[in-house]
Amino acid sequence: MTIKSLIFLIILISVFHSGFAQQSVEQMGDPSSAMDLGDIREETVNIVREESFNHPGDMDWFKFNVNEPQKIFLAAAERDTYHGIILYDKNMNYVNSGELMLPVMLQSGTYYGRIEAYPIDKYDYQALNDTLGYTLLAGNSFEKESNDGIIEANNIGTLEEPIMISGEIDPENDIDFFRFDIPEEQSGRLKISEITNSLESDYINVVLYEYNESDERFVPTTSLGEWNPISAKPGSYIARVEKAEYSDYQDYILYLNLSKVNVRPLGILNKSVILNESGHISDSDSDFFEFEVSEPMNASIETSGEDGDSEICLYDSEQNEIECNDDYNGLWSYVESTLQAGKYYIEVGTLSSELSYNLTVKTINDTSLNEEEDNYGQSNREDDI
Repeated sequence: MTIKSLIFLIILISVFHSGFAQQSVEQMGDPSSAMDLGDIREETVNIVREESFNHPGDMDWFKFNVNEPQKIFLAAAERDTYHGIILYDKNMNYVNSGELMLPVMLQSGTYYGRIEAYPIDKYDYQALNDTLGYTLLAGNSFEKESNDGIIEANNIGTLEEPIMISGEIDPENDIDFFRFDIPEEQSGRLKISEITNSLESDYINVVLYEYNESDERFVPTTSLGEWNPISAKPGSYIARVEKAEYSDYQDYILYLNLSKVNVRPLGILNKSVILNESGHISDSDSDFFEFEVSEPMNASIETSGEDGDSEICLYDSEQNEIECNDDYNGLWSYVESTLQAGKYYIEVGTLSSELSYNLTVKTINDTSLNEEEDNYGQSNREDDI
């Protein structure tokens, strides 16, 4: 082969490779079909989109308009999966990028964003075959200092629609407080998610406070994990955000969502009736039931089944927690209580990936109650002298 022929062959291979690479990129995504997030104006904007990938090789495009120069944030949230966010202007010039979340100052104009997912481990072959769901967030609400105490808490409004706000743990001992309200007739499952640029769930701690009317103050109720829904009733709440021990300073997005629950009726409990129901739930999900008691009685509530790890909670008519139980009979749950006449609610949750269960509610007489207490050490009565 002559030198001229060799040079021609090299050029031909280069052109072919360049064209093939360009074709592959074009096949992976087309910004012309981008989902339109709408306008981000000067007033508060909370944009939420539930999307999914067929596999980590996919990518989604989105676009939005910024009407006034301002700082915004973008985030893609899903546990155990990194999401890359790449931002371009209307001429497809690169602007900025981030993983999981991206705070950015933008001028007025149209912007395109690309979001893509990839497994934590490149050898995670199972993830290559899974459908990957994610939540795309866009907003323009940022914390206002000083919000370092309950009295100074930022009021982020009434939780009728999802609310999101971005903040920063800086300096090292910084603590941020955010107040919000759940309106009347809006009780449900409250999910408070903390999104950082790390998949580690222990970079940020969130503690929830609820206003106690009898004490006339906010009292801590629970420490929340990442994407951990809890039952919440109407009232005033405060979320305290702080850096976890040994973690670095962190930018974060706090995402609050209240979803209504479907309450299934069990009926009226009396001494001649046993209430039974069955269900199937997945991780971070719960089933809710209601029943009525016509007269004071001792009652037991328990779950059973072939396999699984359940958790049950009993609430009164005002949705105040009476008692909860995780493991009693192996990994199954059991609660017993003296109930007055009225309406009650039961929540069944799971600590496993999926749970098929049977729920039983029945009365127990005083003798039976005392025997159960003696057997399992749950009696609160004093020993006879």
